[in-house]
Amino acid sequence: MDKQIFIKLIKVNPTNQGVVITHNALGACIDVRISNARAGNGFIELFTIKGGVVSSTPILVSTETNQYQINKPFHKGVYILRIMVNGTSIYSEKVMVN
Repeated sequence: MDKQIFIKLIKVNPTNQGVVITHNALGACIDVRISNARAGNGFIELFTIKGGVVSSTPILVSTETNQYQINKPFHKGVYILRIMVNGTSIYSEKVMVN
C-alpha cells in the first residue's frame, strides 16, 4: 500500500488577508504564517466547536512575515483557530483535524 502525504491549505477569506494556515494530515503541528499585520503581542487560540479552549499560545507579531507552529489536538474533528493581536481578532476560521 502506497503512503500518501497530504497538505491541506485552508482558504483565506478577504477579512483574513495576510494569514495562511496549513497542516500536514500526518503531522503533529498546524503551521501559521502571518504577514502584513500590525506589530504587537497576541495569541494563537484553538477552540473546540463548542467553545472549549484547547490551547492558547502567546505570540509576538512583527510587521514582517511571522511563522508559528501549534500542536494539533489529539482528537479528530473541527476546531476554531483564532489569532488575536493587540486585543483584536485578525483571523478566525474552522480547522479540520483528521
